[in-house]
Amino acid sequence: MSNEMTSKVVYLGPTEPGKIHDKKATDQAPIAYPVNATLDKDTGFQGYEPERILTMQPKKATRPGLERRGQFLNHLVSSVRIVVGNVIAG
Repeated sequence: MSNEMTSKVVYLGPTEPGKIHDKKATDQAPIAYPVNATLDKDTGFQGYEPERILTMQPKKATRPGLERRGQFLNHLVSSVRIVVGNVIAG
């Protein structure tokens, strides 16, 4: 997890041996989220909904294309993911 405002990593989960899915490892980890946190997640964490936390996940495009509202939401989510990627790389 990273803090978007400070561009700092605030939590790094434990290393798991073998092949374990990210969502399963997250379900097993005792993570305490800060008050008023927003969790941006990708499709690998579908179904992960911690209590009292707002979660955001990009919408998958439909056959003819994603509606305008869905495109706008995906743009917002991807802009936050870029910040997180830069924090991890930095």
